[in-house]
Amino acid sequence: MDFRYLTQKERAAGIIFLALFALFNVATAAFSPIPWLDEVSYTDPAATWFFGGGFQSSLWEEAGKGFWVGNVPLHQFLLCLWMKVFGFGIGTVRSASIVYYILAVGILWSALRRTGFLHAAATRFLFVLIALGATGCVAVFRNGRYDALGVLLVSVAVWAVCRRDASLKSDLLLFAAAALLPWAGLQLLPFFGIATLCYLAILKRSGIRGFLAGNIGMSCGILSLLAFYYLMGYLPAFVKAIRRQGWSSPLDILVAGPLNPTSMAVIVLGLALLWASRNWEFPAALSFKRRAASALVVFGVAVPFVMYAVGKYTIYYSWMSILPCAAGLLFFWEQCANPRLRLAILFVAALSVLPGYPRRVLGIAGGDTLQNEKKIETFVNSHLSRDDVPLMGMSTEFAAYYPVKMRARNILFDSSPAVDPAMARTVTAAVLSGPGREAELGRRLGGS
Repeated sequence: MDFRYLTQKERAAGIIFLALFALFNVATAAFSPIPWLDEVSYTDPAATWFFGGGFQSSLWEEAGKGFWVGNVPLHQFLLCLWMKVFGFGIGTVRSASIVYYILAVGILWSALRRTGFLHAAATRFLFVLIALGATGCVAVFRNGRYDALGVLLVSVAVWAVCRRDASLKSDLLLFAAAALLPWAGLQLLPFFGIATLCYLAILKRSGIRGFLAGNIGMSCGILSLLAFYYLMGYLPAFVKAIRRQGWSSPLDILVAGPLNPTSMAVIVLGLALLWASRNWEFPAALSFKRRAASALVVFGVAVPFVMYAVGKYTIYYSWMSILPCAAGLLFFWEQCANPRLRLAILFVAALSVLPGYPRRVLGIAGGDTLQNEKKIETFVNSHLSRDDVPLMGMSTEFAAYYPVKMRARNILFDSSPAVDPAMARTVTAAVLSGPGREAELGRRLGGS
């Protein structure tokens, strides 16, 4: 049998599948879900810059005045460039996340194929299905947040360490990916730090080179980010914006993190499979892969605890646990000789996927978001001029953001309990989600 032919066939099938999946999601990006606070918050600085208002956002209060000092500037820079090519709109913003994430999954698929970590093409395809369908992963790429860019950079780093030749090119690629991580999201730093420790534990002395390349790159990225805000004159504002407000309690770390619904199944299955595999007999040739698979599962189980201890662990971070755990679990699934256990693993994997992408497809089929978007756009165009300064409430009016931003470039947000009086005097219109909001908005405007 020509295994080279099979490898080429898998590569072609993978490219076609991911391309079609990307096209479908880009075409339906505006259909679902409904825009919400996170998406609008991380879109507005780039959108304001795109429309000529500077790199700032009135949604972020002090952190957005003069110069936006949020923790993900790389996403904003790239998103503004993306808008210059494809224009502004809900579909454009979300398509950037879709492209980032699909590229990331393709790179991880290539890394699994290059290393032979998962032996069968069908098993690698199962990994892709989990990566594309799990609830936490769908939340990453079917929205306008910044998380998908971080997944892409991590996948590039993984691909670099999976190259068979320990060359200078691999080290430079790992260094570059790690250096961009602080710019893509500070939440990636503890994740990448413990990932490099696991890498060193698996490879021991032979992993020192990659360990140093990754951590030196990450350190350079942190220093360059601080230097950037210092040169712009906004370093104190940046430090204030990202400052941690207290630490999680030990009970929260032990309970709230792992009880996150998107991680619970992975943690339970991972621990159960590690326990079940302790007496399995593995060929000597697979001893290294077994150690690596065990480390991936332990890493995936530990991520919710660590992330919750240093900050928070939301559904948008659950890919950090799902993807490494899925790779490790599928390795053990390939080696498992018990058909019942193999079926149980597949069943749990299916449960992790079913609430995710299938539920999103139902939302796409309904098309409620797109229909509402068109109605709102028609209403906004008939009631707002480009000279208007509308005030939007940030409790219920997220769905109106894209049409309003496209029509009236200067939007003010009532994101604070009391709107600044100088700000209130510039308001010429208000965007409300329904009756009953006038009185509340009037109080925020000082009764005006």
